[in-house]
Amino acid sequence: MPTEITTEFKIISFLIAFLMLVCGIICIVRHFRKNKQKTLSSHYRRSSVFVGIYLILWGIALILAVFSENAKVVIMTYILAADILSMATSVLQVIYVKKCTEKISAKFCYSDRIPGKNIRNFVRPVFSYRYNGQQYQVQSVQIVPSKKLKNLQYKSECEIYINPDDPTTNIYIPRVTAFTIETFVIEIILLASIFLVLKV
Repeated sequence: MPTEITTEFKIISFLIAFLMLVCGIICIVRHFRKNKQKTLSSHYRRSSVFVGIYLILWGIALILAVFSENAKVVIMTYILAADILSMATSVLQVIYVKKCTEKISAKFCYSDRIPGKNIRNFVRPVFSYRYNGQQYQVQSVQIVPSKKLKNLQYKSECEIYINPDDPTTNIYIPRVTAFTIETFVIEIILLASIFLVLKV
């Protein structure tokens, strides 16, 4: 791997950093614009702010890495930041399963496909339900394989699990999915590989 940074490499790195900063700002702005949208759980909105701040820091870190004049540092900074973000997503999925303990009846509304995961068809379903006299129509915080929902039609009755302390947070599968485990293991392996490369 080359250690000196060419002009073309700098330009590409700055463009990526700029995109990270823009995406981070968009995530934060969308959080405040959608703050009153009932289909988004409070956990999901807070996560949007977290991702926004992380992307901004990621962009800044990449810019600083470019000034190090070492191509290896720049590439490793980019990969490491992406790896940590993916691991954080997996950890959040585990937390949601631990907190969503109360089973209730709900109606399936629709599901949104997850960008970047079209090959394996992962979605976030939206359910409507009533809890403690309050009506909710909220998107699940859990990433679910679409095949798990193949028997559900619009307004089909089903069972979901909610967080009793925050009824806007719900999951469909009451356990950590294989996708979450696979993702976490892959990211751990990638993280270990990064540290090995940095030592070379």
